[in-house]
Amino acid sequence: MRALRSAVVGVALLALAACQTGGDVTNGDGPGGTGAPDGDAPRTGDPGAVVLEVFTSGGFVPIGYHFRFVPSLTVYGDGRAIVQGPVTLQYPGAALPNLLETRLSAGDVDAIVAAAADAGLLGPAPEYGTPAIADVPTTTVTLGVGGETYVHAVYALDLGAYGMDVDEGSADAGSGDDVGIDGLTPREREARRVLAGFLARATAIVDGAGEPTPFVPDGVAYLALPTQPWEGGGELAPEVLPWPLGTSLADAAECAAVTGEDAATLLGVLRGANELTRFEQGGVEYEVFARPLLPHQSGCADLG
Repeated sequence: MRALRSAVVGVALLALAACQTGGDVTNGDGPGGTGAPDGDAPRTGDPGAVVLEVFTSGGFVPIGYHFRFVPSLTVYGDGRAIVQGPVTLQYPGAALPNLLETRLSAGDVDAIVAAAADAGLLGPAPEYGTPAIADVPTTTVTLGVGGETYVHAVYALDLGAYGMDVDEGSADAGSGDDVGIDGLTPREREARRVLAGFLARATAIVDGAGEPTPFVPDGVAYLALPTQPWEGGGELAPEVLPWPLGTSLADAAECAAVTGEDAATLLGVLRGANELTRFEQGGVEYEVFARPLLPHQSGCADLG
C-alpha cells in the first residue's frame, strides 16, 4: 500500500509540474530548485533507463586516456548498479577498467531518487562556480526521474583532492555572491556541499546492497592511434599483438565499437593486456584505448 501511495503521488506531482512548467519538475526547495514534497519522489519509469550516472572526465590528459574514462557509478531503474572497483597501483595498469555490478532492491533505487529530491537536484542546476584551479576534471551527475533528465556538471568537485578546502573561501567572502579566495561564492560552496552529500548517500546505498560481481559487457568501444615502433628496451617495452578482429584500426581514429562474438574476442585479448600493449595491423603499430559498453550503450554515439 505504501508503494502504491508513493507511485500515485509521484505521478500526480509530475502531471502537476508538467502543466505548470511544460514538463520540468520545478516545485520544492533546495539549491537545485526542486524537491518532491512530503518525501515522495517521482518513479523512474523505464527499468532499463539510467536513474543516476556519475561521470568524471576531462582535465589535462591525452585523448586516448580520456577515451578510457567510464562512469564511476551507473544505476538503472531495474536495480542494476555498475561501479568502478578497486585497482592496483602497478604500472602499467590494466587495459580495461575494473567494473563491478551490484543488484539494488526497488527500495534502494527509490531511496536514491528520494535523496536526489531531498537535495533539490530534480530541477534546474544551481550555479556551482569555477574554482581557481586549472586543468582538472569535471564531474557530471545525471539523474533520470519521471521521464525527465537533470544534469549537474561541476568543475573540480572534489577540491580537497587538489589541495584546496571548500571551507577556506568563507573567511574572505561575506554572504550572497561575494567571491572568496577559492573563486567561489558561499552559495556555490553550499551547492557543491549538497551535491557531494547526495553522492555520498547514493554511494552508501550501493555499497550496502550486497557483494558485487564482475560486470560482463556485451560490447566494447575503442580508439586506435598509429604510433612509431618502440625503439627502447627495458621492462616497459610494450608487447605488440596482432589485431584479433577483421575491423580496420585505421578507421578507428575517433571511435569504433563491436558487439557479439567480436566483442567477446576483443575483450578476451584485452583482459590479458595492459595500457601499454600495442596492436599491429597491415605493418602499422597502433595504440588502442578501449572501454566496455554499459547496458544503455550500443555504440560510439552513446558515449557522449
